[in-house]
Amino acid sequence: MIRDLNWLDVAYLVYAGRWTVGLTLLALGGGGLLGLLIALLRVAPVAPARWV
Repeated sequence: MIRDLNWLDVAYLVYAGRWTVGLTLLALGGGGLLGLLIALLRVAPVAPARWV
């Protein structure tokens, strides 16, 4: 049976939305840093760093 949406459900959605935005920003920042590190290693003048 479907029930009506109430204020508590909205509060849960807002709380879940905060977690979603936070985890998205964390993944974006971590992925950006990892990508930057890989890009810097690819153009490094030292051959072993390029190999890694």
